[in-house]
Amino acid sequence: MKPTSFRFRTVALIGLLVFITVQFFLIYNTYRVNLEHFFIKEKNIINDEYSKAVTNDLLFPGGRAIIDTFYFRNRNHLDSLHLKNQMEFKKASRQMMDSILNALIKGNTIKPILDSIIKIKYKLANDYKYALILKEFDISFKKNNYIQLFPYGDSSNYKQIVGGHLLKLLPSDQVTSLTISSANDKSTKIIFQLYIQPSNKTWTILKTMMPTFLLSLASIVSIVSLFFITVNNWFKQKKLAEMQTDFINSISHEFNTPLTAIIIANKTLQNEKMIPQSEKLKPITDIIQRQTTRLNSLFKQTLNITKANKAFLNKQPEKIAKKKKKIVNDYKIN
Repeated sequence: MKPTSFRFRTVALIGLLVFITVQFFLIYNTYRVNLEHFFIKEKNIINDEYSKAVTNDLLFPGGRAIIDTFYFRNRNHLDSLHLKNQMEFKKASRQMMDSILNALIKGNTIKPILDSIIKIKYKLANDYKYALILKEFDISFKKNNYIQLFPYGDSSNYKQIVGGHLLKLLPSDQVTSLTISSANDKSTKIIFQLYIQPSNKTWTILKTMMPTFLLSLASIVSIVSLFFITVNNWFKQKKLAEMQTDFINSISHEFNTPLTAIIIANKTLQNEKMIPQSEKLKPITDIIQRQTTRLNSLFKQTLNITKANKAFLNKQPEKIAKKKKKIVNDYKIN
């Protein structure tokens, strides 16, 4: 492969890859924007209705009663252990949290509330997945001095699913995040979240993006087609130029050979030592010399034009009368 051809194809291929990459990021960013704004009005409605449903409660109606049952039963015991034995405090607090989490999972009543909001009252979606999350549970034995009981240890990013089957929690699916605390001594601070994802979410977003996707796909197909058409035409032109060069070289040889033979033969006729000169022979040899010189000049000009070389105009002063006389003599010879 010639260096010029390789450079041409490399530059064209790099340009094509850059264009496809730009189109990919355009589609991806459009998807991200649609994802962030998807279901946003519906989420605001669900947030308002859910917040009303858990007013003066935790996680779901009845959730506070479940938590308070275990917390008040163990509060004083945990307070004494916190001052005396940290190991026993961690053990007892974990046992209490396990009991609270199990009771919350069993007593979860959020599904009927969500169904009434999403399917019945507002008809926001035909089907959906949800996750009710307990993110953090802290207790305080002194005012605003909270001790984290959950998540356990170093699992700061762990979230306990109290209800629902939505396992992949995305920020775009978060409907509510509430923090409930009290400024009193021996109080709790609880952070819980609600995630909701409509069924066929990805397909719904892709359908809204279909015009953008189709336009990008059409532009990519067009550019790829133009790329291959251009490369194909370039190789055809290159092959044609090579054939033209071979033809010019061949025709130059085929034309110059007889022309050279005529010139040499004419010089032989003009040589007085080899052939006796006569009055009629000299004008004929002069005509042959002039016409072969003129023919050779015209042929060179034709080749230069065929090769697309820059033409030069060679100007020389000539006597018109003398030229006319030569032309008349050329055609007067029998």
